[in-house]
Amino acid sequence: MKGFIRIAALLLCAMLFMAAACTGAEKPISTPEPTEAITPPARKAGKMLVTYPYGPYSFTDAFINADAVYALTVGNWLGETDEGLGVTFFEASIERVYKGEELTSIVLVQEGTSKATIPGYPLFTAGNRVLLFLGKWIDNSEYKNAFHIIGGSASVCDIVELSNGEQFVIDRQGYLTKEENEAEFVSNKLKDYPAVYAAYAEYDPILTEWDCFSRTRYAHSLDDIDAYFKAQDVD
Repeated sequence: MKGFIRIAALLLCAMLFMAAACTGAEKPISTPEPTEAITPPARKAGKMLVTYPYGPYSFTDAFINADAVYALTVGNWLGETDEGLGVTFFEASIERVYKGEELTSIVLVQEGTSKATIPGYPLFTAGNRVLLFLGKWIDNSEYKNAFHIIGGSASVCDIVELSNGEQFVIDRQGYLTKEENEAEFVSNKLKDYPAVYAAYAEYDPILTEWDCFSRTRYAHSLDDIDAYFKAQDVD
């Protein structure tokens, strides 16, 4: 009799185990929700006029005057302030260090807000890849390792990649290239490179749709930019 009870108990345990297994298999497997990047409420808004206390830089002058020169990928929008000029803050991860501290990330400060932007100079958005000449930002102590762009919109360069892996630096307003000594720095108009222009338009359509300055943009091989900066004296 005891043997029968023992066998019955084992069978009952087995049935309960199988039922639990079947019930568990029916439950959906939970996967973490993808995290969406935080972007500005608006990338272009009412007109903001800015007069810079300095003239346009050449690539060389911008490099010399900057505290740091980084190739960056813009991340999350952190917020903005209307105090003074009005600026917006972004997370940014560093791809390449050409000059300055060997950091992995910074807080990027851009002139303009979602309420007022400089014509032809939309706010950055997550995923933008840029080459920037930066100065240390000392007007706000909330963020560590915060940097602003010296020369503002006149010294912003975008980085685009073609399907074959080639990468190009786009002098967005053309000032840096115009001010450079063309005997030492080869100038290539973006419009003469249809594949690069197409990649640029796909990279961020707002840059080709909202071209209030109508400057001549220039495209430079990222390899050429690398070599050019490495040849500069950073002391």
